[in-house]
Amino acid sequence: MISIVENLDFGDNHPASPLKISEGCPEIFKAIRLLSGTVKLVASYEDADDVEVIADKNYVRPDQEIRNENSPDLISYIFEETPDLDEFLRILRNMRGRNHSFYKSLCDELSLCIFAMKNERHTEAFLSLYRSLERMSAACPLIYSSRQNDFKTAHTFLSGIYKDEKSPGELGLLKAFLSDYAKENQDFQVATLDVPIPNWGGAFAVELTRQWRDVIEREASYARIDTETGIITCPFPKVASLIVTIRNRSFHNLSGQKNLDLFRLMGPEPLFSVLTPHFLHWTAYVFLDFARWQISSVRL
Repeated sequence: MISIVENLDFGDNHPASPLKISEGCPEIFKAIRLLSGTVKLVASYEDADDVEVIADKNYVRPDQEIRNENSPDLISYIFEETPDLDEFLRILRNMRGRNHSFYKSLCDELSLCIFAMKNERHTEAFLSLYRSLERMSAACPLIYSSRQNDFKTAHTFLSGIYKDEKSPGELGLLKAFLSDYAKENQDFQVATLDVPIPNWGGAFAVELTRQWRDVIEREASYARIDTETGIITCPFPKVASLIVTIRNRSFHNLSGQKNLDLFRLMGPEPLFSVLTPHFLHWTAYVFLDFARWQISSVRL
């Protein structure tokens, strides 16, 4: 069993003390703490000592390291205007009963993802991240449509997901949501996910570049490798589609379809050690926005 435990020294009068990991902490706040790299993960085994891993990588804002002295910055991840203590505690109480099982299962998958990455099991980490996105795929459009002031707008969005009376494909709900979300979020629309390939010019980089251009770009032409810098670039609104492509071309192996040759890439681990941390950063961005929407709904 993997548990999320506190890694910062919050005092009772600390500005961020309501975010302290405790039994009564809503799972949505645990997920935010997890993605901001400010907790510990403890794996408990029946016949062995517990394994402790510090989740010290900030996937929400990779350029910012949260320490105890600047932990109030966590509040700015959630609120545009910081609530006073009484309001903060009321928000926490109200959030405990909101979609608890959904956020609990999402938190579990994200914990598995980070725990696996810390133990250098990158393929396992990618699959846990994919399962997280499958859970978010259904929730994002529902939360997004519930925020619309006009029922007509919400209806148009939801009905547009099912084109030609067909159910959307893998992560289809999430991809439909991101398409509409990008129209009203300029920062998201213009942002790109930039993934540097390590040891550019080395044997692995050469092989990955060849296969990426021959296999991935056939299906995801928007995700290109710059052969001068060795950086894969994908527009933020297209990352979910790229993740589906990577998964399918790595593991589905359909006849008549070009697939990644994992043998020549020395297995899936080198590939996913490059990609998964960046995909998790993108996931943290998307999750935090719709988490804010949920939290703001109980602040009214």
